[in-house]
Amino acid sequence: MEIVSPPLYLVWNSDYKHDQPILDEQHRGIVSIINSLHFFIQQGTALDSLGPTIDLLRRFLDFHFKTEGGILLAVESPLSEEYKKLALGSLQEFDLICQHAIRDEQPQEVLQFLKEWWQSHLELHEQINPYFRHWKGEYCQV
Repeated sequence: MEIVSPPLYLVWNSDYKHDQPILDEQHRGIVSIINSLHFFIQQGTALDSLGPTIDLLRRFLDFHFKTEGGILLAVESPLSEEYKKLALGSLQEFDLICQHAIRDEQPQEVLQFLKEWWQSHLELHEQINPYFRHWKGEYCQV
């Protein structure tokens, strides 16, 4: 008897690569954590029981935003300040969505937010990728 795995929520696509290994690796990590969260939700695990997974994702997003923000700062991108505001707003919205989803027992709200956030993050990369291509590995602490 063949065991069929449930589909992934987000499927990694080589089109997501940005030719900066650290950013590509972090993006794969974000997708992986989102898919893990989706897996547990599909298995019927209550969102309030998934606190460690949600916390891991939030911390990883924060770390990722600091990495990208630091690179933008290092290459003196004019988008650096705007990026920091967007990143902070994303984290605050994620926190709020998680609180509401736990309170209302609606874990799908978190997944929907994350899918929309991922798509908008990829679209943002269309604007900031030219700056990342100028980065030669020096990093500015943020």
